[in-house]
Amino acid sequence: MSDGAKRGGRRMLIRCPFCGERDAAEFQFRATLPDLQGTAAERLYLRRSDPHRSIEHWQHVGGCQLWLELTRDLTSGAVLEVSAELTRDLARGAEH
Repeated sequence: MSDGAKRGGRRMLIRCPFCGERDAAEFQFRATLPDLQGTAAERLYLRRSDPHRSIEHWQHVGGCQLWLELTRDLTSGAVLEVSAELTRDLARGAEH
């Protein structure tokens, strides 16, 4: 029985911009990103964590190797948004 079946059949799916919708098992979590809203001083001294939302870096290790920035709802585990814009620049920097 798969992990998804053990949890009532619900699996986390991530939509890769190149490969389409895939099971989260194809991806590897790398880091949680800070919320970049507000001024630099506010981000440094007034750190606000949203208990319901997380911005994270994931890599599609079972596919195209693309780095993705995911916004997830922590209460449901649902992926709200997937972006590859910022992470393409980060991946290029890692190559050099």
